[in-house]
Amino acid sequence: MTLKKLGEKVDGQVIGDDQTEVFNVSSIDSPKSGTIVYIEKEKHIHEVLNSPATALLLSRTISTPRTHKPILQVNDGKLAFIQLLKHFNIDSSPLEGIHPSVILGENVSIGDRACIMAHCIIEDHAKIGDGAVIYPHCFIGYMSHIGEGSLLHPRVTIERGSILG
Repeated sequence: MTLKKLGEKVDGQVIGDDQTEVFNVSSIDSPKSGTIVYIEKEKHIHEVLNSPATALLLSRTISTPRTHKPILQVNDGKLAFIQLLKHFNIDSSPLEGIHPSVILGENVSIGDRACIMAHCIIEDHAKIGDGAVIYPHCFIGYMSHIGEGSLLHPRVTIERGSILG
């Protein structure tokens, strides 16, 4: 989404190229290309200026730095950041179902609305609760139980017999 459109969503003003595409938000600790980073305090600006981050989100109370990166300036940075988090989360929310590359053992129980993404391995007699979301490359061991509404991020290993959630 362009910074111009994001600015309209959060009632912000773009300084710089408003046609810059941003695909997500990232933290000040690990800024990534294609993302916008919220800078809460002026002292953190220099940490992000030479980072891969594509754009900056700043409250109007923070001095605008000299930078080639476009800036989305808003009245309330924290509120705008929360709005952007919600926006990108909605657009990238996982679908229900099981990816075709998932390896399922025997007698695996999978609840309604569960989502198991690519390249996961679910061993025999494991149980996945309703609405659980399992991101790619996870391993669920023999007779493990992943509770209702649980969320496993990529590359998580759950050892045999473990109970989560």
